[in-house]
Amino acid sequence: MIITLLGILKSGAYYVPLAPDNPKPRLAHQLSETAAPVILTEQKHLTSLPEFSGNIICLDRDRAVLDSVKDTNPAIKSSPQDLAYVIYTSGSTGTPKGVAVQHFNLVNYSHFICKRLKLDEYSAGLHFATVSTISADLGNTCIFPSLISGGYLHVISYETAMSPAIFAEYANKNPIDVLKITPSHLSSLLNGDRADSVLPRKYLILGGEATRWDLVDNVRKANKCALLNHYGPTEATVGCCTFSAETDVSAWEPATLPIGKPIANDEIYILNGRMEPVPIGVAGELCIGGTGLARGYLNQPQQTAERFVRNPFSSDPEARLYRTGDLARFLPDGNIEFLGRIDAQVKIRGFRVEPAEIESVLKQHPAVAQAAVVSYESEPGEKKLAAYIVARSQMRPEDCRAFLLQKLPEYMVPSAFVFINSLPLTANGKLDTRALPAAEQQSRIRETIAPRTPDEEKLAQIWQEVLKRHQVGVTDNFIELGGHSLLATQIISRIRNGLRVQMPLHAFLQNPTIAALAEQLPQCPPVESEQEEMARLLQELEGISEEEAERLLAADANKESGGRR
Repeated sequence: MIITLLGILKSGAYYVPLAPDNPKPRLAHQLSETAAPVILTEQKHLTSLPEFSGNIICLDRDRAVLDSVKDTNPAIKSSPQDLAYVIYTSGSTGTPKGVAVQHFNLVNYSHFICKRLKLDEYSAGLHFATVSTISADLGNTCIFPSLISGGYLHVISYETAMSPAIFAEYANKNPIDVLKITPSHLSSLLNGDRADSVLPRKYLILGGEATRWDLVDNVRKANKCALLNHYGPTEATVGCCTFSAETDVSAWEPATLPIGKPIANDEIYILNGRMEPVPIGVAGELCIGGTGLARGYLNQPQQTAERFVRNPFSSDPEARLYRTGDLARFLPDGNIEFLGRIDAQVKIRGFRVEPAEIESVLKQHPAVAQAAVVSYESEPGEKKLAAYIVARSQMRPEDCRAFLLQKLPEYMVPSAFVFINSLPLTANGKLDTRALPAAEQQSRIRETIAPRTPDEEKLAQIWQEVLKRHQVGVTDNFIELGGHSLLATQIISRIRNGLRVQMPLHAFLQNPTIAALAEQLPQCPPVESEQEEMARLLQELEGISEEEAERLLAADANKESGGRR
């Protein structure tokens, strides 16, 4: 993946990351809007792709195509104003928006992070780990700074990144110096038995969501790494503000960890509805100016004009401000406190979600007359989505969930579906969210079936601990009980430790009941002991040629002596 990104940028083109677990219609829209001529992929992802009239190159299959390419160093074709990538975010109109980021945007951000982390002081290079999907820009904090600073980049697979036990095991064998991660993801990893092992040796960078102080306290108890809070929408190129929990502290301690001050060549304004600066301590809309601003939304001039407005505080007529829709205020020490959203947009496990997009998709179902999607907190700091539906005919939550999964990513599918006779409205005709029934009190009434086998009893105990419920039936659906992919990884980790089997995440999500999981257990591979792992590695070595073994040993020796990868 990383080689592919560098090859695309070197060629003068830009890349559009496609998430293989996204529905085909969503991927088809991205391919159509960008007019992409080529898809670079691997064979395992071919079935996830929609129909495509361009070229498809599988990096693990089409060796003849790749070997025919000249190995000479091509001339640089890109200018600073050319696009580096287009990343799609949720759109309030029901259509995802492609944020068009230019080379100079990415260079400014990457150069700043290298200076902020003082990477020039580490001549051997630091070890960075990217644990985020490439279809979001979170991981770019580690990808590009690691490469331009001469460091090492660990590309962590999804299942490794989501499992506390497996990630801790990886980090023990491959120590990591810098980790960028969302607070909710980190909290999930810290719930494992080896919390200190999942934290980096030098820098922990949190972003994508507000960071609670209790998480900061947990990090400090488990590890001595420096903690950097990080804020920035995709439209401002990965990040526009940073705050060090060690060096930027003052007497002011707001409800959540401050997001800090703007990075080099970026500007932050907090404005009222008339685009006027508000006083210190007063809440307003956070607006961003400067070098980090993306070109806009690809092929969406109206939405670009609404969000990227002229900068009234600059003498440059071309200068713009990006209106984030985020509520914030300046603290007396100059740092910024994030206060949430002005509009309905929410962050679900670090992903931006426009409820209007989910509503738009729900209304495409022939049985749905009306739909409203709102967020709620099941626990302090943990946002979930609830869908309120006025149905034309009888529907079940699983019908809605299956329909949405065909068109939206998993994180955009609501945890709760509530069927009501009509949507409550205020006097001026708007949705009255306060009159909606509580989502968690509307779970379906069903017979609770107790565990019937020893495996079901063990699984039920694990579910009760992770989901924090006194009772769980073997036919209860994990998602309907409030579960999501991060909690699923906690359950998988406990299954691994308690039942000594390795259950793939996709197997869990496809069988989200205790009864179905118990049937899957006999097909799951057992967890290897250290002796078994050594025996397997020795067996693998028998199939390696002498030349290949020498090449691997030479590469390892080069790494030990300070060589770069």
